[in-house]
Amino acid sequence: MELDMMGLDADGFDDLFANDAEVGTESELPTERVVEKQPLSFFHRLPVHLTLEVASTEITIEELMTLSEGAAVQLNKLSDQALDVKVNGILIGFAEVVIVDGHYGLRMTELLEDTNWSQLA
Repeated sequence: MELDMMGLDADGFDDLFANDAEVGTESELPTERVVEKQPLSFFHRLPVHLTLEVASTEITIEELMTLSEGAAVQLNKLSDQALDVKVNGILIGFAEVVIVDGHYGLRMTELLEDTNWSQLA
């Protein structure tokens, strides 16, 4: 039995799980409710959080507490490697830093082909 729970009200939910003896005749059966599917473009105006991640590393709390002004911590990427571009925490591609009207920006160098755009919203 395939269940489509979209748009099902409380009465429809009861009718869905009633046995044949409780439902009665066909004329008493609830009418099918059609739920219109929204295209992906429906989500185009939703804001997302875009992150350009330079690199990361793991250090102990002791190492963190001993950092002082001017201290350097080596990260896990080389200086010529592309940076990770994430949308809502999901990696979508790689980029390099650019300057746009005096502000930092990013230039996409690679967009991952297997990105599931519907899971980003």
